[in-house]
Amino acid sequence: MGKLMSLEAVGLSAQPRLLCLSGHASKRDVTECQAMVLELERHGMELDYLDGPFETPTALDPTIQDQIPGPFYVWSDAPRGRHSREGLRAGVEHVLRYVASHGPFDGIYGFSNGGLIAALATEAMEQALAAGGGSAASPVPVFQELGAPAPWRFVILACGSCILEEEGEERPRLRTPSLHLVGAKDQIRARSLRLREMFESSDLYEMPYAGHCVPIACIEDLDLKAALKLFLGTLRG
Repeated sequence: MGKLMSLEAVGLSAQPRLLCLSGHASKRDVTECQAMVLELERHGMELDYLDGPFETPTALDPTIQDQIPGPFYVWSDAPRGRHSREGLRAGVEHVLRYVASHGPFDGIYGFSNGGLIAALATEAMEQALAAGGGSAASPVPVFQELGAPAPWRFVILACGSCILEEEGEERPRLRTPSLHLVGAKDQIRARSLRLREMFESSDLYEMPYAGHCVPIACIEDLDLKAALKLFLGTLRG
């Protein structure tokens, strides 16, 4: 098995590759719309997309159900598993296997539950790096099978969710730089802010017009464009 590269050893590519994760009971079509509204390609990124590993016939958002044919995809096969580490383990492994086979990626974008998956995959990556590539005691043993997947360097999390049963539990904060896009009118805004607390180095942009979505109004938001440009510019050095 190869050795995982350190975070410090990997710089951003000339055209950074970004893996985009869909939300709960959603699919690639929706994530593509989010990426278009955020103008991620205009920020110089090459985009790839990944849905959750489990199918569901029903979209979380009824308006999506009316506009886009199913199936849709979820990150946990248990109805309440999308808010627990154990319930999301298969979803995290799904991402790590995809990175190993289709990477390297410079960053990961995730919306809602996909944002939580991105954070948990980043946690698994950092723990594997600290352990020298993973071991039987690794929180995600799949690292034993993956050879030497290159670590990603940043995450962008939009309207992210969080683990619910860990309130008050102390865990080491993640070192990977993160940008958190939070909807000021989002019913899970508090969860998005709690997700941000997982990271040691995090930037925050609150979309004053947004609920639990990446709305088309983002296209006209010059401050949002500036926040993305500043975050990525800092990473490029």
